[in-house]
Amino acid sequence: MKNILTTALLFATVFIGFGQNFDSKPDSVEKKAELFNHFYHHQNLEITNVLDNGIDFDFLQHIKYTNFTTINKSEARQLDTYLIINVFSMDNGIGRIDYTVVNSGKETLNKSVKFSLKDYTFLKI
Repeated sequence: MKNILTTALLFATVFIGFGQNFDSKPDSVEKKAELFNHFYHHQNLEITNVLDNGIDFDFLQHIKYTNFTTINKSEARQLDTYLIINVFSMDNGIGRIDYTVVNSGKETLNKSVKFSLKDYTFLKI
């Protein structure tokens, strides 16, 4: 009887551990939203249309005070200005965003920025 209770307790402990969501990884949705928000305001961008080019932009819904819209290529042809995010990464405590601003159908700005994920200070490249 004691062995059965011990085994049941062991299984319960293991299954409870598997059922928990350990979302301490640095690329959580909230961290991505916070990084993008700092990037957006640091670069003084006023563009809210973002081209959907394969990057998972679910985190944009979690940004307060700015409503971003993801657009596809056909919608982009109809807009005057939009933003293309070429790289969005968070590795080794550094967030990196490579982006392009398209204005009147032409790429007017290509830039890469890096931020510390500890305090979101801008890092020189």
